[in-house]
Amino acid sequence: MAIKIISEKPITMAELKEDLKNIKERDSELNFRAQKTEEYLNYFVGLDSSQVKELSDKIDQLNVPRFKPEHIAKIIDTLPQNVEEAKVVLGSYPITITNDNLKKIVDAVKPYIEIGNKQIKKQEAEIAKIKKAEEDAAKAAEEQAKAEEENKEEAEKANEEEAGEDSEAESGDADEDKKESAE
Repeated sequence: MAIKIISEKPITMAELKEDLKNIKERDSELNFRAQKTEEYLNYFVGLDSSQVKELSDKIDQLNVPRFKPEHIAKIIDTLPQNVEEAKVVLGSYPITITNDNLKKIVDAVKPYIEIGNKQIKKQEAEIAKIKKAEEDAAKAAEEQAKAEEENKEEAEKANEEEAGEDSEAESGDADEDKKESAE
């Protein structure tokens, strides 16, 4: 059965991050591709969904001619810092926007750039903590495995030495028996 698409709506990376969070809570686990997407979004998305909604409304209120929701989503995802960056971001779309309108868009985005950067740094610190904890756990497991291997080797050596002493004692008893029988 073919899938029928009822409607399409562009979403920002922040909204996708929120959707993945909801899916993770619902299913308790994400598939491999969704996990990789979540990792990417954790590195590059600094705004939460409420900030995205607020910024989207601000850009929409600028009433830029022919500016569609997919353009707004792309602007929010990239947060251009100047007019040239905004031109590059919108360069792949068949749309012409005046420099004045681009300037308005960049001015609307500017307050959110610092917010996004702060949140990304915070997320990077959290990710670094998690990676450090994982590395420490791996190192501890490696050291424990090494210690267990050394204990095993020591136990084997002790068993070999015991076996050697027992065989020497048995051969010593056998020698005494031979001496007694020879007498």
